[in-house]
Amino acid sequence: MSLIVAIVLMASSFESSQNIKLRPYLNSYQTKLIPADNEIEEDAIFESFDLDSSNVRSVGRWPFGVANAVAYANISGTDYLILGAGGGIYILDITNPSSPIKIGQIITPGRISELFVRNNFLYVLDGIRLRIFDLTNPQAPLEIGGLLTNAGCLFVSSNYAYLGDGNTLAIADVSDPHHPSVVSEFLTGGWIN
Repeated sequence: MSLIVAIVLMASSFESSQNIKLRPYLNSYQTKLIPADNEIEEDAIFESFDLDSSNVRSVGRWPFGVANAVAYANISGTDYLILGAGGGIYILDITNPSSPIKIGQIITPGRISELFVRNNFLYVLDGIRLRIFDLTNPQAPLEIGGLLTNAGCLFVSSNYAYLGDGNTLAIADVSDPHHPSVVSEFLTGGWIN
């Protein structure tokens, strides 16, 4: 009998012969037993292993988990959907919506929380930085600028990025996407979502 076990790549061992799902929870990991016929969906990085024998071998990998940030772009007349999950971003050509095609991807060191597209630039919050990518060639996006921030909310309008971090709103000038800079910050008196 072949069992498939999904484990977070950082986990080093497992002890059950059932399907196990490890879920990130407050900087630790918890396990959750799942029925063998359930499709694995999670916001962590999973690796699948075939446990037919004492030799464990990798049989597949889904690196991004569930998308928690989504953006749309139309670049040179082509429609793209941009999905952010975990520490990665997929760029999908959705010209034919019934058959999307992955044409590019970006790996970031932090977890993607927000995506915003304006004028062929992709603005990304990953818990570490605001990252700005040039999407002129969506198959090979190029990171061109950024700034340190813990912000979890993002909106871009005209030449400014509005960054929400707890009860602080920062406004960054992004008129030169290669060199964005914070021009003002203020306490809002409430939590920014």
